[in-house]
Amino acid sequence: MFVYQERDDVNYRIKISEHGGANQGFNPQPSRFSSQKVQLVISDRLTGIVEQARSRGVDLDDPYEVWELLSIDAVISLENIQGQHQRVAISIVEHEARAYRLIKQQQTSSWKDVRVALGMHCHWVLCVNAKHLPDDGEWIDILYDQIDIPRGWSDCRLINL
Repeated sequence: MFVYQERDDVNYRIKISEHGGANQGFNPQPSRFSSQKVQLVISDRLTGIVEQARSRGVDLDDPYEVWELLSIDAVISLENIQGQHQRVAISIVEHEARAYRLIKQQQTSSWKDVRVALGMHCHWVLCVNAKHLPDDGEWIDILYDQIDIPRGWSDCRLINL
């Protein structure tokens, strides 16, 4: 189950499981994810997208809007088999066509620069059927299975569930 939890001035969507509570696997380093930091990063590296968003009236002072602009539903930290913590940006979509478009976008150098500047090691797009969502235990297995698969050249991955 995904819920919103407020940390500092940014709202995060995090996974709550019976395996350790709300903060298990979630170490966001709040200073890295402050609204001001994220706004500076995207303004510097995604200028065209930021200008388009402003022209549509998107409030970039609203953390929800900023994370929506980045198409990031969650940021999680997982420990891989080598004991290294990997920070993963997660996007959850229902339609496969949208998932492929998002992966293509996230594979560009500008979007990779944003991930690197925010300390994210990779970006996973989870394509899920809302009628058949995995239960909490299955989510844990899915995420930990994926963290041990070597990342590709783009650090992005589509995971069809």
